[in-house]
Amino acid sequence: MIFNEQIAQQKLNQIAEKHLLSPILLQNIVWGRSQGWSQTRIAQEYNINPNTVSKYSRILEREMNANEIKELLIIIGLILGAGYIIKELFRQRR
Repeated sequence: MIFNEQIAQQKLNQIAEKHLLSPILLQNIVWGRSQGWSQTRIAQEYNINPNTVSKYSRILEREMNANEIKELLIIIGLILGAGYIIKELFRQRR
């Protein structure tokens, strides 16, 4: 079970390394896909080459099993959620 952002980031890095992918690109592409975005929109939103989005999407579909993809979604949710909470805390202190 993942308990904090640091462990979540380490696990994301492990999965990315296993598939020879960039962790930040993997995070962005998985998040975009989980939101139902097209590959074109993901490329535009994150300023990523559309061919890179296509490559990562193929790897997600062909090489990763369902458990790895579920784990990635949980990890990314934790990472992004923690970032949002921290941003809100600092915003409230101003």
